[in-house]
Amino acid sequence: MAGSINTVELEDGTKRYRARYRDVAGRQHERRFRRKIDAQRWLDEQTSALVTQTWTAPERGRVTVDVWAEQWLAAQTGLTPSTLYRYRSLLRVQILPRWGRHWLADVTHAEVAA
Repeated sequence: MAGSINTVELEDGTKRYRARYRDVAGRQHERRFRRKIDAQRWLDEQTSALVTQTWTAPERGRVTVDVWAEQWLAAQTGLTPSTLYRYRSLLRVQILPRWGRHWLADVTHAEVAA
């Protein structure tokens, strides 16, 4: 995966740095930054996530944990009633009170581990 950073001049004469990359499905993603170092850092983070297979599509991160948890639970088929009860209980007691209103993309592994 190769990304790129290009300089873009705006109508008012100021410069922005456009960082772009393609995801595993070939879709292009880009962001613009005032400083080149910020563009490079963002591009490095995206590249690292793609390489380590921890990358999540930006649109998937625009959902809260409580909404995602409900979708996930609905997709779990073939569970025994006791397992389903335990999953619901864990969500209700331990996960949703702390993380329910957070955007999924904002939850980090380190925060969950702590």
